[in-house]
Amino acid sequence: SLIRALVRQVAVDNDIVLDFFSGSGTTAHAIMQLNAKNKSNLRFVLVQLPEMFDSHSQAYKDGFKTIPEVAEERIRRAGEAIKEEYPNVDTGFKVFKLESSTIKQWDDNPDKFTEQLEMLHSPFTQDSTNDQRALEIAIKSGISLTASPEIDGDNYHFVSDDKEVFVILGKYDEKLLEQLDKKRKLPNATVVLREMNNGSETKFNLIEKLKQEPELNDHFSLEWL
Repeated sequence: SLIRALVRQVAVDNDIVLDFFSGSGTTAHAIMQLNAKNKSNLRFVLVQLPEMFDSHSQAYKDGFKTIPEVAEERIRRAGEAIKEEYPNVDTGFKVFKLESSTIKQWDDNPDKFTEQLEMLHSPFTQDSTNDQRALEIAIKSGISLTASPEIDGDNYHFVSDDKEVFVILGKYDEKLLEQLDKKRKLPNATVVLREMNNGSETKFNLIEKLKQEPELNDHFSLEWL
C-alpha cells in the first residue's frame, strides 16, 4: 500500500517505475495492482543482486536459493491472483540476468595471437547458444528488451517500435535479401549476418546487390560478424 501511494503521487500513465533494490518484488506487485484498478499502463524495471539465502532459512528450505528467485515467484503468483479479479490486465514480465558477452573480444597480447585467430572460425563463445547470441546482437542494435523474435531455424527476426533487425546465424545465399524483403515490416531494417565458409563470395554478391538495386538498398543495411 505504501508503494502504491508513492507511485500514485508521481507517476502518470505509460511511465516506467525503476526500483534498484527490488527485494521480493513489492514494486512489481504494487504496479500490477494499480494497473488493474485504474486501467493504467504503468511499467516496471526491477534490479536485484542475486543475494543468497542462508541454508537454514525457510526460503532456502522451500527451494529458493536467492532473493531474485523469490521475487520471480512472488510476481508470478501476484499476477495470477490479480487476473482472477481483473482478467484483462497485463501481468506479464521478463527476467534478464547479467552475463558475459557471447561475442569474443579481441586480445592484443601477442602471446594469444594464435588463439585469437580462432575468432575467424567463430566470433562467439563456445558455451553460448544462438538464442543468447541473437538477443545480444538485437539489443546492441537498438531493439527493445520487450521484443520477442520470430525464429526460423538459426535465423531471428526482431521488431520493436522503430527498429527492425534480422539476425542470420544459419546458412544463406544471394537470394537472402529478396526473402527478407517479404518479411520486412518497417521501411528499412538492419541485417546482421554470420560469416560462412564461403563468406567472401556470398558477401561480395550481397554487397553488390545493394549497390545495383536501389530499392533493396533503401530497405536494408548489412553488418557482418
